[in-house]
Amino acid sequence: MKRIEQKLREIEDSLAVIDEGIPENEEDFSSAGLIKDGIYKRLEFCIQNVIDIFSMIYSSQRLGVPGTVDDIFTGFLKKGLFPKKIILLAEEMKGMRNVLVHKYGEIDDARVYAFLTERMGDFQKIVGAVEEYLKKQEKKNSGQKKLNA
Repeated sequence: MKRIEQKLREIEDSLAVIDEGIPENEEDFSSAGLIKDGIYKRLEFCIQNVIDIFSMIYSSQRLGVPGTVDDIFTGFLKKGLFPKKIILLAEEMKGMRNVLVHKYGEIDDARVYAFLTERMGDFQKIVGAVEEYLKKQEKKNSGQKKLNA
C-alpha cells in the first residue's frame, strides 16, 4: 500500500506542475515548445501512475494475470471494487496516454489542451476512489488482525 500512496503523491505533484505551467489559452499552449512537451510528459506520467495503481490493486486482489489494462478494468467492474464511472474515466485516460506515447509527432494540441482545461478534475475523482479503497482495505486488514489475535 505504501507504493500506491507514493504514486498518489506523484500524481498530485505532477498535477500541480501542470497547473502552474499551462498557458492561458490554446494558441499559447500550441506554441509553448518545451513547456508544452513537459506538460505532455507530466500528463503521461500521471496517467501511467493511475494505470500502475490499478495494476497493483488488481494484483493484491489476486484476480489473476491480466492480459491487458482493459482486463484490469473489466475485473474491477465484475468484482465491484470501483464504481463504473471511475473505471470509465480511467479508460478514457488510458486512451489519452496512448496518444501521448504512440502518436507524439501527431498529437492534436487542441484535444490535449481541452483535456487539460476540462478533465483534470477526473484525476481527483480517481485519486479519491483509490484513497477510499485503501481505507476500506486498511479497516478490513485491521479487523482481520484483531480476529487473529
